Amino acid sequence: MIDVVSRVAQALAAAYGARKMNYALLGNQIPHVHWHVLPRLAGDPAPSDPVWSVRHAPLRLAPAELAARAAAIREALSA
Repeated sequence: MIDVVSRVAQALAAAYGARKMNYALLGNQIPHVHWHVLPRLAGDPAPSDPVWSVRHAPLRLAPAELAARAAAIREALSA
């Protein structure tokens, strides 16, 4: 599983130009495992803090931008 998570992290780093990557492995409320793989970008307002501790306005991407970002991640995964 960690190999797959690492591959996803590499793809996100390539697609977003991440400076570093944060990982969170959770599953404590319902017996399961899930990962958060969080690229930290150059303009990160609090690069040393957990991403969920920084208040921010929700960002809704336009359909074309969402499709472009998904395509960039798919391309990075296929490399």
